[in-house]
Amino acid sequence: MVLVANSRHDTRLAYVRYLSRFGFRVEEAVDGEDLLTSINVAPPHVILAERQLPLMPASRLIIWLAQNWRTRRTPMIVMDTLVETVSVAAVDESDALVKPERLANVLNELREALRNNASTA
Repeated sequence: MVLVANSRHDTRLAYVRYLSRFGFRVEEAVDGEDLLTSINVAPPHVILAERQLPLMPASRLIIWLAQNWRTRRTPMIVMDTLVETVSVAAVDESDALVKPERLANVLNELREALRNNASTA
């Protein structure tokens, strides 16, 4: 299951439709509170989140995930709108993509994150 966390409805819908076509079960979150609720109900296999998600930016989310035993190994891909702010160091060990990102690139990143996570489990 992929959890897509983005405050823009049109962006979330595009990811949901695209990823569903490739067999992913996709859940949505509109802000940090919604994302945490979703994680607590059913931890995702990977999270695709915008960097400045309302109520919990990606930097705080990464810390929360690392401190929670159920999610500390959950891969997270951070989407950002500003090229200048994208760096792996800025988002801990998560991947970072610049949006608007080609959906095919997002799909490849998701597959890679899942593959890497499975090999370390």
